[in-house]
Amino acid sequence: MKKALLFIVLLPLFFGCSKDEVPANQITVVGRWHLAADTLTTYADGKPAAVQINAYTKQGDHDLQFFRNGEFYIYNSVPYTNALNWGLADKLTLNFPAYEQNGVTVPAVTQTATVKLLTTSRMLLFFDKTTVNGETSVQDFVRVN
Repeated sequence: MKKALLFIVLLPLFFGCSKDEVPANQITVVGRWHLAADTLTTYADGKPAAVQINAYTKQGDHDLQFFRNGEFYIYNSVPYTNALNWGLADKLTLNFPAYEQNGVTVPAVTQTATVKLLTTSRMLLFFDKTTVNGETSVQDFVRVN
């Protein structure tokens, strides 16, 4: 009986979490992420009409850097003069300030994505832009650092 009780007490030590696992509540988007692929679905009359899959192999293109102070940076993108900021609750909200491009002011915009997956090494974002005729985008990021 004592051996069985000892076995039951020691069993979790062998099958518990590994040292490499991070509890879900401690995973953060802070850091640099590379967009590895995105899937764009275009809709016509409320039904999927076309699907386009893009892969991005060159690190540095399509990278996002999230900072603890709530700002983020897009590598190889528009040179914003004001800070971009983000927030994460059930969804990831990205706020882009207005900027000048070829003498034209592009207005500020907010994009909201549903976080479908967030691990220490991977983030899957779903951008729903669907109207009757619209598109959705699923973006697959891998952590760079």
